[in-house]
Amino acid sequence: MTDKLIVREAADKICLRCGSCLAVCPVYKKELTEMVSPRGKMSLAEAIHGREIDARRDVAGYLSQCLICTACMDECPNNLDFDARMVAARSGLRMQKPSNLPFFAAFRTVLQTRLLMNIGAAFARAFRRLVFFKVPGESGMHLRFPLMVPRDRLLPKIAKSSFLKSDAARNAASPEDNRPSADPVAYFIGCMGNYSCTEVPESLLQLCKSYGQPVTVPLKQKCCGMPAIVAGDLISARKLAKKNIDVFLSANCEKVVTACGSCGSAIKHYYPMLFKDDPKMKSRAEELASRIVDVSELLVDQLGQKEFSVNKDLLRRLGLDPSKPVKVTYHESCHLGRRMGVIKQPKTILENIEGVEFVPMKDENVCCGCGGLFSVHHYDISSAITSDKAQNIKATGADIVATGCPACMMQIADGLAHLGHNIPVINTIELIAPRDRESRIPEAV
Repeated sequence: MTDKLIVREAADKICLRCGSCLAVCPVYKKELTEMVSPRGKMSLAEAIHGREIDARRDVAGYLSQCLICTACMDECPNNLDFDARMVAARSGLRMQKPSNLPFFAAFRTVLQTRLLMNIGAAFARAFRRLVFFKVPGESGMHLRFPLMVPRDRLLPKIAKSSFLKSDAARNAASPEDNRPSADPVAYFIGCMGNYSCTEVPESLLQLCKSYGQPVTVPLKQKCCGMPAIVAGDLISARKLAKKNIDVFLSANCEKVVTACGSCGSAIKHYYPMLFKDDPKMKSRAEELASRIVDVSELLVDQLGQKEFSVNKDLLRRLGLDPSKPVKVTYHESCHLGRRMGVIKQPKTILENIEGVEFVPMKDENVCCGCGGLFSVHHYDISSAITSDKAQNIKATGADIVATGCPACMMQIADGLAHLGHNIPVINTIELIAPRDRESRIPEAV
């Protein structure tokens, strides 16, 4: 796929300038500036594609002010492929924003090599006393030095060792890693699950095993490429996509499960888009995309589970009384809900966990404000959007926030911390105890 091809195909449908998108765009509602509205950014993208304006840095700045949450696409009467246009426009302007350069360098080096990612994580952990300091409640860390993000931004903890190096992962190594197996489900872990919230993949493997569903873990899997995709670095994104397509199709699994809406969305929605001009790779990308399921889909739709037990070990670790009902609310990740179409299954789980009272929140499907590099380049806007989410969470009276995306977990935890609300944010599946036995979730490191 060339970057122009993405725009040309998306341009078959034009923006009608009707303004229906304005009411649902989180960024526009905070800035009230036409140029950062979906309609305004579409005008810029079309003008850049038609060479009607110069690709100056101020244009790149406007186009960077988008979460690509795709809420506008739900309201668009012309069914405009807004996300495709934004990715293509950012690709054309990727070198026009100097603050992108360090990230693009990382996309083309570190993200491509597991060894470099492991070294980076180990370095950050080894020097965390110099670079980070812990915050109360073991909820995360703050930067000592305001590098590219504010000093008081809450950052996720770094695991002592990556999950892919754990015994649990190696014991579930897939046929692609020379271990014979007929297991029909492979697990795409994602970077956050591998390096930060390692309790999530641990929970997933325990759960699936207890429900009689073996899961294989291809050890050669790479980053899904979503950070590169939304930033417009399609060269790096294609390299990662090709590697993952090769790894997971060679595993010969009927389904590929993930517990990260962003990773699932990258594979299911964006991988086929990345190879529009390569019929062979497009076919392989579509094949992998057809196999992707969220873990909630696997449990509810594939395995037919409708009743669950609460994870008492988790409640104890969070300082909650397992003998009392716990109130849980849910944030619907944009990538999980809008891009993967997974809406009912997570709530089916939460509504059917014994000992859990599910409390819906206002605007549960409104973006949390993360948006990849958006929350780095535009933290003021991002945090304002997250503050609304945190207020809605507080209003529910919930003891726990559940969601299906580690990036959302990080962003919402930051928003709650800034408002002084010590409400834990977890992955939905962490709440479920493996069937017929209590869960043993490892302590966070």
